[in-house]
Amino acid sequence: MTEVQKVVQDVRLKEWVDIIQEQKSSGLSVRAWCRENDIGQGRFYYWLNKLRKATLEQYPEELKKTTFVPIEPPINIKATNNINTNTNSSINIRKGDISIELANDAPLSTITAVLEALQC
Repeated sequence: MTEVQKVVQDVRLKEWVDIIQEQKSSGLSVRAWCRENDIGQGRFYYWLNKLRKATLEQYPEELKKTTFVPIEPPINIKATNNINTNTNSSINIRKGDISIELANDAPLSTITAVLEALQC
């Protein structure tokens, strides 16, 4: 791109910044605003896209890169199985007309199997 083309492009981008801000502040949808101002929606979105790309080009490369943050594995449910040590209490599970009572010290595998069976 020649220097003249670059200047022309910059001037147009600045004009479209004002146009897009005017649309945003109008409270109208893009469609309604474009219709009211006799601007094609395609043209509006073309310049909006150009402005977004020009804005992104100003950011350093480090900010453009996607980064991933490691997530720790979930807490092992077996480690939390003994929350209530009172063996006289029970676990009551209800679904519709079905009511199941399990001892508080029922194995986790039994509780899991009952819950899975009730999901159907």
